[in-house]
Amino acid sequence: VINNRSLEHYFFASPVVEELSKAIESNALGGRALFTGCVIHQFSEGHLGPLAIWSKTPLVASSYAHNIWKYTHIIPDEFLSRDDSGIKEFFDLTNAGVILAHESYWIKYLRAHPEEYTFVAKYAPFALYRRNNFVSNYFQEGSGKLVSQESNKITIEPSSSEVVIKFRYFPFLKSSLCQISEFPVTKDLSLIRLSQCPLNQKVEIESINPLKRVL
Repeated sequence: VINNRSLEHYFFASPVVEELSKAIESNALGGRALFTGCVIHQFSEGHLGPLAIWSKTPLVASSYAHNIWKYTHIIPDEFLSRDDSGIKEFFDLTNAGVILAHESYWIKYLRAHPEEYTFVAKYAPFALYRRNNFVSNYFQEGSGKLVSQESNKITIEPSSSEVVIKFRYFPFLKSSLCQISEFPVTKDLSLIRLSQCPLNQKVEIESINPLKRVL
């Protein structure tokens, strides 16, 4: 272990990890950081996941775990088929403030649209682009504010009795004060709808304990 010759190798983070974390935090402007294409999580001999903690910014990628065995694109086909308008709509629906690309196709795409995306810097293998005129908004319909995002729950404060928020819906989610239901956008994407919400009160949304889901 001391000589790093065991089955599990360890590495020390290079300066690029801190540099990218700071760049994401300063450019996301309250939104998310989205990784285009198919990401297999490696960055500086480690995992992309900790960037969410170090950058204080939620991440969006093709998968949150090592559970994909073929090319899996983050953007659903329904959006890709509409080219620029569909891609922009998906970025809006995910509230993405910055885009990170590592594939030549996506780097060329972002570079070809300077009116929409501004190049920030290259943090190998990722090129970081900031979305122009981006204003963070986690509410697709209705209004309110996002109080906090944690690893196991989110807290919002609705200012309208019904809202649709830019978080994926799953049947095992529960809401503390509102009625929670599915808001279909396409066959591959559904957001969270909250209705009968008390105004200007904090509402927590979290997942049901996995053991209780099967009972």
